[in-house]
Amino acid sequence: MSRRRIFGLGTALALTGFLAIPGAAQRLVRAEPHLRGEIFQASYHLRLESAWPQLQAIGGGCINGGEEVVEGTLTRVGRENYVGMLTRRTRLLFCGAHGGPAAASCNLELIGGGKVQMAGLVMADETSPSGHSLRVGWAPLGSHEAQAHGSCSADFKERIEKMYLTVQQGVEFAIPAAGSGPREERLEDYAWNVRVD
Repeated sequence: MSRRRIFGLGTALALTGFLAIPGAAQRLVRAEPHLRGEIFQASYHLRLESAWPQLQAIGGGCINGGEEVVEGTLTRVGRENYVGMLTRRTRLLFCGAHGGPAAASCNLELIGGGKVQMAGLVMADETSPSGHSLRVGWAPLGSHEAQAHGSCSADFKERIEKMYLTVQQGVEFAIPAAGSGPREERLEDYAWNVRVD
């Protein structure tokens, strides 16, 4: 497992028992000036798979959690920058009360997916076997879709759909040097598993 510094930890997805990490690419810090661009691959295939807790509601019967996969190829532009259009598939589960202490319990399932725009920046990282990590941020494009079902109110479903369609996220992970094999890692601070080829 790898421990990395969380940047911009948000609370947008706290309702479903896991964290979203806003991280728009334009806010990523600049790479260290001593990085040598020639050691990085021209592109990386990336698969991020959620490792969110699946929390049983009190009394049983429903779960807070779900799963998400973000997958696609990032292509190098410039010395240490990467960009790509990746595919996102999501199933979010919510179970419990919302709207105050007197609110009734309800459940919700959101199914969503579409394309996300991702950008990344290579960072010096002495904890990585290659000596470098990639800090990425991504946001859904306008063609993204989401549909919430369940016993929760229409207003709550609408707010969850809007949150899903607009939230930005980000992670940082070690990257393999050019010519080395794929790398898999559990991102402890982010609740994601990542595979980089």
